[in-house]
Amino acid sequence: MPHIQTDAVPVPDVDAELRRRVFSIPGIDEGESSLSLPGARSLLLSDGIELARPEVLPTGREFGHFHPDGSLHLWLAVERALEVHETTWGELHPVVERDDFWDGVVMVYVPETTAEADIALQLVADAYNYVVGVELDPSSFD
Repeated sequence: MPHIQTDAVPVPDVDAELRRRVFSIPGIDEGESSLSLPGARSLLLSDGIELARPEVLPTGREFGHFHPDGSLHLWLAVERALEVHETTWGELHPVVERDDFWDGVVMVYVPETTAEADIALQLVADAYNYVVGVELDPSSFD
């Protein structure tokens, strides 16, 4: 710990555009992460958003965060987290098998291209959808 991508080199334009798109999604607020390294930016569910699965979140309303290097931790459905790991878009968090830690937590690797940023954006939407219990389409928010 901490669980970070050690060989990450963010592409400034790709990173900035992904963050812009993520934080333009209604219901996602940005804040300082209470779960990660200093400088990490949390993906917080707005106060008015009802949670369908609050039990998967470790504290409060943070369902993910950007690390300073541009990688992300996200709380996903376990099946989707396994897909992220198997496709090498990211990896499972090293403590997912602990009793008090959700098994669907992944680190999404730093996107280096627009296509990889699109995948990361979809994974953010998948995490949002899972925790909130909706079917948000991220392509409708730019």
